[in-house]
Order: sequence, then C-alpha cells, then structure tokens
Amino acid sequence: MNTTLEQTNPSETPTTTDTVIRSVSEESLPDLKTSTASKKTSPPQTALQRLVAYCDLISRSGEFTQVAGNVTEIGATHYTVAGLGTRARLGDIVTVTCDGREKSGEIIRLQPGIATVKPFETLQTARLGEEAWLKGQLTLRPHENWKGRTLNALGEPIDHQGRLQQGTKSYERDRPPPPPFDLGKISKPLKTGVRVIDLFTPLSTGQRIGIFAGSGVGKSSLLSMLAHGKSFDTIVLALVGERGREVGHFLEDVFGDDGHCSLAFAAK
Repeated sequence: MNTTLEQTNPSETPTTTDTVIRSVSEESLPDLKTSTASKKTSPPQTALQRLVAYCDLISRSGEFTQVAGNVTEIGATHYTVAGLGTRARLGDIVTVTCDGREKSGEIIRLQPGIATVKPFETLQTARLGEEAWLKGQLTLRPHENWKGRTLNALGEPIDHQGRLQQGTKSYERDRPPPPPFDLGKISKPLKTGVRVIDLFTPLSTGQRIGIFAGSGVGKSSLLSMLAHGKSFDTIVLALVGERGREVGHFLEDVFGDDGHCSLAFAAK
C-alpha cells in the first residue's frame, strides 16, 4: 500500500489539488495474510478484507498520511505554499527542508489554494518549488522524565542530553482556559521557605503573583530562593526573551544542584 501521488510537472505552479500523500509501507506491518492462513479454522481473507485490516492497523498506530505542497514565494519574513488543499488551518505547523535540515513555520494566513507561513527561523537557503509538509497543530506530550531538561519554545530539547521521552497524553499549544466555576478555591496555604514572604505576603496553592523590579535588584535571587522551596515538587521556568548566552548562567544561578526537579523553556 505504498502510494505516492506527486505533481506531474514540478515546474508548474501547483494548484489546490496538487498534494503529496505518503503512506506507511507494508513491510512495517505484520503479514496478516500469513498469520490468518496459519489458523486452519479461519476462512481465507479476500484482498478487500486484507486492505481493511491494514488500514485499521495503520490508523491505530498514528497518522499514516501527510499532505505536502510546494513553496511558490519566499520573502524576508514569510513564504507561501500552494497545494495544501483544504486540510490546512491557521496555526498549523509547516516544515521545509533546507540543506538537509528541517525548518518549521506557522500558517498565519489562508487564501484559496495558498497558505502564508511565518518561519521560526530564516530560510536563506530555501528554493522555490521545495516541498513543504503540513504537520498540523503544535502539540506537547509531557513526561516525568522531562524534569531537569531545557527545551525551546517548540518543546524540542536544546541541552544536548538526547531525545525526550513522550508521554501518553497530548496537549495542544493553544487550549481554551478552564471554565471559571471549575476552578477550586484558593484556601490552602503554601510555605515558600522565604521567611519575609511567608510572614508579610503569605501565598496559597493555585495563586498567581508577579515580581516587578528594576534590573540588578535581586529578582533572580528571589526566584532562586523560591525554586529551592520544599513545598514544590516540580518547577517550570519560562525564559522569554532572555539572551541566549545568559540562559545557562541563569539556570545555574536559579536551580543550582536542584535542577533535577525543574523544567525550563527558553524562548526568544
């Protein structure tokens, strides 16, 4: 069932019907015909029944098709892709391979037959006609083993400690907030370990607070003190707009030797 539908003339501008569909090869699936024939009591399967069984196995193992178009225009801040059909949605992730490296972007505008993509990094080496693959919405599958790791804004590891183990439950990046009446009351006190906070501004579980101050007056030191509190079993730190060269020093100052219970996101 290894099927590939491609444009007959790559030099022509693709239309809305020009898509590429990749499917899982039969070699990666168990031989249903052989296993069925080994059971003497089972009647032989027809070709249609075997095809249905293959499709059922593939669908239960994950997505088995991917839609692709072609890059038709490249600008300094965006590029356009034709041929994604009607599957593309605002916010979907699109990937383009440049110099053997896959680069991602987000769909920010849709027109009939055309999708405008904002890349997450520059595409200086991209060429017109390159295949652009539709990946769907950005999702995260967090796992307990993520503690002690540092990820980028896309949930990819940047700490050179190998690949991430994926959890069983998937979460979309843009999710609606929980209904107001489903939220619990803020009533359980939370001991931070910072005496001045526990005494003058006590906190409770589920509460949100802000720390506002000028540069060089101790915000990072206060975060470090809070991060070492015994009341927290998991700490998630988002470094948004932090200078790249300062990320490592900041994490070392904040977490120190307790980084095994933390998860840091560094986003430009």
